[in-house]
Parts: sequence; C-alpha cells; structure tokens
Amino acid sequence: MMLAKEIQIQIVTTQCKRCGKSLVKTNRSLYGMEELKAKFGDICSDCMSNEELGEMLRAQGTGILGHLRSGRGR
Repeated sequence: MMLAKEIQIQIVTTQCKRCGKSLVKTNRSLYGMEELKAKFGDICSDCMSNEELGEMLRAQGTGILGHLRSGRGR
C-alpha cells in the first residue's frame, strides 16, 4: 500500500543546468517517465536543441499512449 506522501506531486523551482535560467517543474513525472524527466527536466526550452526536443516529444507521446492503452488514463 502506498502512502499519500509517496504519490504527491509537488511544484518545485530549479535552474537550467545549461544557462542558469530559473525553471518551475514538478518533482516527479506526471506519467511515470522518470528517466525522461531525469534526462531533460533541468534544461530550459531555450537551451534544448531541436533533436533533444524531438526525442523528448516522441518519448512523451509513446509513454502517454501506453499509459492510456493500459487503462490507467481513465
């Protein structure tokens, strides 16, 4: 059984690891894509390359589609 504290998603502030710009984000992925969040979560949109943006969007789309197909998105 999970405790409520373990499943809470909070809004946190941090800085872009490339330029130092202030960022606001969640402390966990909304759809369980923690690996993707770890890779891109601390990079602002100004610093992200087109290739990185494409990779992130494809992974998000695939992850969300899988989430919905499994019935967890209902």
